[in-house]
Amino acid sequence: MTYIYDILLNFKDEYYEFYDWNKSDNIYHIRKIPLIKVTSNDLYNIKNNKVIINNEFLKNIDNKTELFTAKGIVHLKYSCLLTDGNDAYGIFLKGKNLKLSSLLIDEELDVIEESHPLDINEINYIIDNIKVKNEFKTRHQIEIERFLNKEINKIINDKEQLEYLYYECFNKKESNV
Repeated sequence: MTYIYDILLNFKDEYYEFYDWNKSDNIYHIRKIPLIKVTSNDLYNIKNNKVIINNEFLKNIDNKTELFTAKGIVHLKYSCLLTDGNDAYGIFLKGKNLKLSSLLIDEELDVIEESHPLDINEINYIIDNIKVKNEFKTRHQIEIERFLNKEINKIINDKEQLEYLYYECFNKKESNV
């Protein structure tokens, strides 16, 4: 098994490119992680759908990832890097919840370069649910939308405050908010 050393990963339920990482995210400094080459179709399905991965594959990556922490080196139960030779990302299975992480550009290029001599491995998985994601918005834009919708729902019955907010946003009065 091939390993990649000293990289940063940000495991989240949703896949975010490295430029969408927040300062408040829990960034993992990985000491050692297995690299597995898969088909482009498998890589696409795992990234864009909720999947259930076969236990046989999980046994192959069990406790093989080492993580730097303040207390020393800790093992992650089920974690690895997946690549098809063109794209790469990290996966971390916590219970039945599959978390994904992009890589920094230079680290992704190194991983792709290391993957070229590797043979393609088969991952048995079942697509449990198809994720719906808006590819044309950044994580920050989505978070702002959620916050605004939540705040508007709080004041939906307060006509005066809605009129005030409308005036602040568009600099004109609206009688029918």
